[in-house]
Amino acid sequence: MWTKGFTVLPSGVLALSGGIVSNSNAVHMFGPRGELISSWGDTPMTQQPQARWIGSGGPLVASVYDELLYAQAAPVVVMRRPAETIGSSIHGDTVYADRICLRTPVMM
Repeated sequence: MWTKGFTVLPSGVLALSGGIVSNSNAVHMFGPRGELISSWGDTPMTQQPQARWIGSGGPLVASVYDELLYAQAAPVVVMRRPAETIGSSIHGDTVYADRICLRTPVMM
């Protein structure tokens, strides 16, 4: 796993962002005992599969209202997810999105 961010919600749920090779989502929610509750959030589309897992994830912030804010790096998206949806497959509400991606220069 390539962890990019983590936070603990007031409810005790731990949220981690980053790629897990066996999981096609970017954000992973764990219960107080460490059990995986749910995973959600898109991973970037890449030509190389390993780059998809390395490039997924971003900062996470827990609000006092038991909401989770997640910022995805490429393309830039900020999402909000209420605590009552943590065990579901709902991805959350988009707060901001800039879907334009810049091409990565080829390194020689």
